[in-house]
Amino acid sequence: MCIRTRLFYSLTAPLALSMLLAFRPTAANTSETRELPAFSAVRLGTRATVIVRQGSPQRVLVEAASADLPNIQTEVVNNQLRIYTAMTGTQIGPIKFNPHTATLTGPVTVYVTLPTVRGLAVSSSGRLQADTLQVKNLTLGVSSSGRLLLGQVQAGSVRAGLSSSGQLSIGQLRADTLRATLSSSGSITAAGVCTYSALGVSSSGRLNTAGLAVQDCQARISSSGSCLVNVARTLDAYLSGSGSVVVSGHPQVTSHTSGSGRVRLAQ
Repeated sequence: MCIRTRLFYSLTAPLALSMLLAFRPTAANTSETRELPAFSAVRLGTRATVIVRQGSPQRVLVEAASADLPNIQTEVVNNQLRIYTAMTGTQIGPIKFNPHTATLTGPVTVYVTLPTVRGLAVSSSGRLQADTLQVKNLTLGVSSSGRLLLGQVQAGSVRAGLSSSGQLSIGQLRADTLRATLSSSGSITAAGVCTYSALGVSSSGRLNTAGLAVQDCQARISSSGSCLVNVARTLDAYLSGSGSVVVSGHPQVTSHTSGSGRVRLAQ
């Protein structure tokens, strides 16, 4: 009987412990509104999700575990809201020994509302997203493994650059001009309607504008990467690597090649 009892407890104890750990309460998130000077651009530099909404009045709301709130820094520099993690270490007098980025214990979400949007950037492993933007000129950048995800964008001109393994996506763009450069193994994707696009790939990445209907396009490939375009009127393609420009539509094509790269029709 004793052997059976011991056997029962030896089998059920780990299960009970795992159930207790599974139902262990987590730290409840709290929110904090930050009072900041006016800004027209946002840069994410930490592991967080930033949700941008164009509107008034300006507002910055940080939602995180109470222990993490002091470590989420928000400051405005040159009209740009910068979101990053604070540095920590052992403070002795005016000197901080062993400085390092503070460790966050849970997810962080920052809700940003601003009347005018001129720039959005990600330089971390986080995610920045916006559903609807109506702007004159917009600059976008990703220099990390993070993601910059936009829904509908109406603009005069858009400049987009990606120099990392991250992702930059515009779901529905309506613009006069798109200038996009990819110098990494990441991806840029854009769909919608645009009058003119100037595209450059100097990496093994993929620049996909097959869903973006343009009148005229210039594409420069100096790598093994690929560029997908949808052009109605004229395409000027410059290839100095092993990459490719894949074209749909029926444009007049002028190609300049100094490598094994080529222009080919989409299947």
